[in-house]
Formats: sequence, C-alpha cells, structure tokens
Amino acid sequence: MLLEYGSVIWKPYLVKDQLRLEHVQNKFLNFIAFKMKIYHEPHDYSNIRQVLNIHKLASRRDKADLDFFIFSSKCCSGWS
Repeated sequence: MLLEYGSVIWKPYLVKDQLRLEHVQNKFLNFIAFKMKIYHEPHDYSNIRQVLNIHKLASRRDKADLDFFIFSSKCCSGWS
C-alpha cells in the first residue's frame, strides 16, 4: 500500500501525523465499505478492517520496523 512505502525511513513519530495517516486510511475504508455494501457504525472501521483483513497502519509500520531490524541484524552479523 502506498501509505506504508518506505515507512522505516519516514515513520511519523508525532501523534498528530500518525492520526493524519490513519484518517486517510479510514476515508479509503469508508469508500470501500460503501462500494462493497459493508455495514459499519459511523467512525468505527474495525468491522471493515475485519471483513477485508486489513490492519491499522500503525501496526503495519511497527511490523515493517521489526522486519527491517531483523533483516539488518542478520546482514550485519555476517560482517563481524
């Protein structure tokens, strides 16, 4: 997804910036729910995420960070 491309490098650390990104994802989820006729309570996107098997951007960025750290650790351990 475009919103998480290169997130290891540019990951927002301010809460306001993280909320802005989540807002973009939520607007997209709302649009998809409308198109696919997925019912959800106003401002509650958990049902849409569950139906589409989509996690919050923050948790996906955290996973990307962890994957990058593990990959970097494996690469650097061979250099010592």
